Amino acid sequence: RACNGSGVPISALDCIVAESKRLAREEESAEERLLRAQQEALRTQHEAQEALATLTRLHRQRQHLTIRGNEMIRRGLVSLDEPEEADRLESEAVVEAQGSDVLDTIDWNAVFG
Repeated sequence: RACNGSGVPISALDCIVAESKRLAREEESAEERLLRAQQEALRTQHEAQEALATLTRLHRQRQHLTIRGNEMIRRGLVSLDEPEEADRLESEAVVEAQGSDVLDTIDWNAVFG
């Protein structure tokens, strides 16, 4: 083919333009793949965060159950609700004792001495 005036054959310029268009298409395709991968990574990260939150909650619940179960055994209680009731009764007894002279009659030196 003829030259375009710069001494470069038009066929060479056509090749350069065609290659540039091909690279632009590949670049666009790569950008789309990257965007999809980033979206998938965000979704996966969100799922992992939810799973971690669930795991943390379940771990805390199990720890709390273990503590309550040990407290039940220590106190000889029958149900999981009894520790709260026993705590309430103990608190009421302490308040009642504080309102009376019972605490004044204790020999604290003998207790802590």
